[in-house]
Amino acid sequence: MHCPVGEEPHPTRNAEFNAYLRWNRPNEKLYGLLETHYLHMVHKMPEPTAGAKVNERWKMLAAHLSTLSWAGAIRLKSEGLLREFFSHAPTEGRAELFEHTGRAMWKSDKVPADIAANIQELWTRRAAEHESMSVDQRRHEQVAFGWYVVDGKLPREWLLKHLRAVLEAGALVAGGSFILKRLAGWAGQDAHEIALCVRRILENDENGSYAYVWREELRAVLVAIRPGDPVGVSAIVNDLGKRGIHDFRDLS
Repeated sequence: MHCPVGEEPHPTRNAEFNAYLRWNRPNEKLYGLLETHYLHMVHKMPEPTAGAKVNERWKMLAAHLSTLSWAGAIRLKSEGLLREFFSHAPTEGRAELFEHTGRAMWKSDKVPADIAANIQELWTRRAAEHESMSVDQRRHEQVAFGWYVVDGKLPREWLLKHLRAVLEAGALVAGGSFILKRLAGWAGQDAHEIALCVRRILENDENGSYAYVWREELRAVLVAIRPGDPVGVSAIVNDLGKRGIHDFRDLS
């Protein structure tokens, strides 16, 4: 499927590459041969409004780029392909790259140091770009960061720093009960920081899922925070009371 740089792949090869995306895992050893095809797909993908299949193709492409970026095949310092992807992909496609990364870490036994460094660098670079983007442009990507926290294999201080930033930006991160369990496990070391994160999660949760659907997990994280930051827990309980949720008054 290789074609010279600057030349567009033949339509038949496009179909072959679509099949490759769907049925094959990304291979960093083949990336040099396939880079032109990846870039061509980014530029020639139909508009997102063309239908559900288009969005699915963006997600498949995002999953490949996610793996290739953390494996080091895509050089993050030059990141030409990634820059083009973030410029052209719809919001759901961009978010899929980070969600795929987070879920892949979660399913793995460990994350080697070099891969962890690549994952952190890509998010740090993208987070800096979020600052100049509108809420609608950045929200889906920030939501996906919740899976990084659920996994918990990256440095805790780095995860909490970026979690706070995402929450302060108004995003309700993915992860639900899993993220509450992760935060509860960290509360013994970072009680005040965890209290701030939980409080902001609840503020961003307009539907009240965390207080109603995941009530047991919320109670568990508040109990874990309480010895290190009772004032923070009382503030959270008071906030919930103002919303008519009084199940946690015994913790205040």
